[in-house]
Amino acid sequence: MAQAALRRLVPISQSLGVGQQRFQSSAASSLRLHHAQHPLLLYTASTPNGRKVSALLEELKTTTGLQYDVHKIDISKNTQKEPWFLKLNPNGRIPVLVDRNRENFTVFETAAILLYLEEYYDKQRVFTFDPTQEPNEYSEMLQWIFWAVEFKSMEDSDRCLVKVNRSEKS
Repeated sequence: MAQAALRRLVPISQSLGVGQQRFQSSAASSLRLHHAQHPLLLYTASTPNGRKVSALLEELKTTTGLQYDVHKIDISKNTQKEPWFLKLNPNGRIPVLVDRNRENFTVFETAAILLYLEEYYDKQRVFTFDPTQEPNEYSEMLQWIFWAVEFKSMEDSDRCLVKVNRSEKS
């Protein structure tokens, strides 16, 4: 079971592109938001938790064609503590996902967003397991998601996943 769960995590960890700039400036993002109206809107920053959600969105974009918009939050200026953002997430933390297909339904907290995306946008179960057909794998997947969200840096989780994959080959 662990091997099956890890095989589904590896594409996500490989798509992170550690060190790559994935976001435009706030001004460019704001302009783009008014023109593009993709189904999902992600409020995020280039932090470990922000990259985790971005990685899954990129994987879903590649496998299903899912399109989304990104609005960069400048956490150095405490943008996430402004009243407009606190209406989206009372905790004042990124990431936050707004699903325009569901009357602007808002999801916050990294693990909750990952599970939401898997439930509503991974219909072919490329990155998740069916809880009724594969209950053990699904439970193990949940454990890995919550474990991964706890990492303080994505570089640590990448190294750990590489070590686990190498140990499987032994």
